[in-house]
Amino acid sequence: MTYVSLYRRFRPQTFAEVVGQDHVTRTLRNAIASDRTSHAYLFSGPRGTGKTTVAKVLSKALNCKEGPTPDPCGKCDACTRIQDGYSMDVVEIDAASNRGIDEIRDLREKVKFAPVEERYKVYIIDEVHMLTQEAFNALLKTLEEPPQRVVFILATTEPHRVLPTILSRCQRFDFRRLTVSELAGQVSRVAEVEGIELSEDAVRLIATGAQGAARDALGLLEQCAAYTGGKITYDDAVAALGVAGFRKVISFSDEVIKGDLASALTVVRELIDSGHDPALFLRDVLEHFRNLLVLKTCGFERNLIDTPEAALADLKRQAGVLSKAVILQAIDILSDADTEMKYSASPQLTTEVITIKLVYLQSPSELQSQTIETQAAESQWVAETQPVAETQPTESLPTKEIPLPPERLSADARTGEGLQRMSSQGISAVTETASTASPKTKSPPKESPSTESRARSKSKGKPAKEDGSVVKSAHVSLDTIKADWDNVIDALKPGIEKALYYADGIPTELNENELVISFQDDVRKELASERRRRKNIQDAVNKIFGVKFSISFVLSQEPNKIEFQLEPSGGLSEERETIQGDIVGEVSQRPEFGGTSVENEPDSENDEEEVGESLRRTREAVREHPTVKAALSVFKGRVFRIDV
Repeated sequence: MTYVSLYRRFRPQTFAEVVGQDHVTRTLRNAIASDRTSHAYLFSGPRGTGKTTVAKVLSKALNCKEGPTPDPCGKCDACTRIQDGYSMDVVEIDAASNRGIDEIRDLREKVKFAPVEERYKVYIIDEVHMLTQEAFNALLKTLEEPPQRVVFILATTEPHRVLPTILSRCQRFDFRRLTVSELAGQVSRVAEVEGIELSEDAVRLIATGAQGAARDALGLLEQCAAYTGGKITYDDAVAALGVAGFRKVISFSDEVIKGDLASALTVVRELIDSGHDPALFLRDVLEHFRNLLVLKTCGFERNLIDTPEAALADLKRQAGVLSKAVILQAIDILSDADTEMKYSASPQLTTEVITIKLVYLQSPSELQSQTIETQAAESQWVAETQPVAETQPTESLPTKEIPLPPERLSADARTGEGLQRMSSQGISAVTETASTASPKTKSPPKESPSTESRARSKSKGKPAKEDGSVVKSAHVSLDTIKADWDNVIDALKPGIEKALYYADGIPTELNENELVISFQDDVRKELASERRRRKNIQDAVNKIFGVKFSISFVLSQEPNKIEFQLEPSGGLSEERETIQGDIVGEVSQRPEFGGTSVENEPDSENDEEEVGESLRRTREAVREHPTVKAALSVFKGRVFRIDV
């Protein structure tokens, strides 16, 4: 005898055997009992949730010898024919391969004939969304007013692709995905009947892997049984299904939490080399971090956390170490990874990049702690490496910050390890000044005159120490701000502000507590200068560096200067005239020409009044010239000088 798959052998034969679709089966049972069945139904929902199964059960209920009845006997000739699939009056049509107008025309001709063997003629059209536009239109009239004793049952996984005119002619039932508990119960019942031994963790793994589809759950059970020969443990199910399993996920998460990038990448390489799908592994890691957040927020709720019993201890341990903010950041990275993996040309490389992002995850407080540690190491390095001066005291020398070479950074600061130790020790940053140098210390190299004068001008009005050095309230250098400027932009809320700084706006000067940001475009500068946006960039800088600077904005270059010539024409003098001016951007108003300043240069050889009037008419003609108006309209500017 030919072997029949589990999902076919255990297909429900009555409404009572259908799992997880009570809202559908109850409605249909009541409609049959009260003789209020419709002539057209639409069953929609994910794959493997029972659409075709319920359609066959409905066909048996309508044609059973005892019926129409909500509970078909399954033993009469009609039920047997429908169940075995050779009834002449219950026709299954695959719309994916019979999608044209010719097939629908053939159906329209056959539907006119009365049933041959059964009480009702039933047409089950599977994947109905695959029909062409012409086929749908050909089906409309027949579907609306079919002959007596004809019932249409349309099934689809994509109801949005079905024409609204078809939907309006059907009673629609939406099938839902089955829960893990419902699938676990179904798998356990089938395993008991088949004599398959399997652990509770293996049952939950199979139920979770089915993703809400009963047919998939039985297929996975059959696959695991074939792999082990009958007795299925959790490890057997992991090996048979090709998933990573909770042990690999927890091991990977431990390496991420410790900040051990090499070990985390090793775990990823081993999984990929053993044939695991990296996209599925990242999805398992995403579910793991989701469970961590639920456990940390809601406590342990078995209905909310689908994980093996053996993983609970590790889950609680990791939830106790991580903060909610870090878990949320990890969830964001892994959620984006699901989309990235779909379009990735190199899934392994994408997985490793995502691993790097996870390893270097840090909360804002941890970032601030790391900045403090780095600045402390920088100050210590300055004290150790500053050259020795031979003469003169340095009371009046200003504070000078020296950037720390990357090779001198501590291992903890580079890898993200030791963050909790750094914050618990309360390390504070110290900036060395030249006044603390030994008398034998060599004086630092002099700055250029322009740099010195700029420093003197910027330090005016700033508080000074007794030794004359400027007081520093923030130990962050301009190079540090420039290096992490992308992080400041990322800290801004999405919208016009991010667009402003992505397109323009870079830090150019750091004067005590004032950060100067330069814009090339004056319109963007004006937008950024609004009080609300100024405060937002100030808060973003504070969030990244832990220092609240005052923010000012400058233009990196003067407005564009234009010059064009007008040929003599109506109202202008016979000589060629040159018009010069600067384009001055105006944000919210049109150019005002009435306030234009004019420089009069009358010819001393002619009568002043006559020449003045001539110049006035000439300049007025220039302002009204079409070329000038066009230039002003394009560049949003105004004319402030006319040379005649």
